[in-house]
Amino acid sequence: MKILIATAALLMMVSTLASAQDADHPYRGQGYLFFGVGPGVGSGYNPVIKQVGFGGEGFLYKGLGAGAEAAYAIGVTFR
Repeated sequence: MKILIATAALLMMVSTLASAQDADHPYRGQGYLFFGVGPGVGSGYNPVIKQVGFGGEGFLYKGLGAGAEAAYAIGVTFR
């Protein structure tokens, strides 16, 4: 029961942070980099997939935006 009450209180506190955000963006776009490592499916003992990429988004008009991403992935098998 204590976990349920603590979870409910945490969710209420987190939701108040959203109302503190400013709706006016001082910028017209943003860019980002990402990477990841995860399990792969293949014929090997321990296949692993490594991925790296970048992306960007631009705000066009009143909440409408456009974005694109590019990534490179490689599979590695450890024996």
